[in-house]
Amino acid sequence: FCSLNISFAQTAMDFEGLDCNGNYHHLFSDLDSGKAVAIIFYMQNCGSCPPVAKKIQAMANNINTQMPDMVRAYAFPYVNSTTCTYSATWTSTNSLPLFMPYDSGAVQAAHYGGFGMPTVVLLGGMDHRVLFSTLSFSTSDTTLMRDSIMALHNDMNPSAVSNLPSVVSSFSVFPNPA
Repeated sequence: FCSLNISFAQTAMDFEGLDCNGNYHHLFSDLDSGKAVAIIFYMQNCGSCPPVAKKIQAMANNINTQMPDMVRAYAFPYVNSTTCTYSATWTSTNSLPLFMPYDSGAVQAAHYGGFGMPTVVLLGGMDHRVLFSTLSFSTSDTTLMRDSIMALHNDMNPSAVSNLPSVVSSFSVFPNPA
């Protein structure tokens, strides 16, 4: 009889410093300011990794259009032997301007339970929680991620929902049937 336990982190692992383009980032500062942060852990020569990142980027771009700078994204290789040149090239040649490239991600990938490529993590909230994590990405995951980001936005901005009436006595639907 063999037993296998897999666990995922419940809270984010902080990082700060320069990305491979020379820009400074601090994960907890992003989260504390109300941003949602998507992280993709990729493997060199992974054919399925860029399409996943592009789907996340499209979803994030839609949200950022409505709520500017709500979603940030980082790209980490799942190992520590990748160069900054490779990581920066990976994001640029795959047309992923939303993703800030880093060259070392083994510790972070292990923290989030990543061993499938790509591993995708969505973080948010002032409590630095993991909103979403997957080791085998599917297209419907962007819907789950979007819903988590919108819920995070509503949690961080209660006035966005408090303007709704507390009692609705009637409503009209057009066209009928809806």
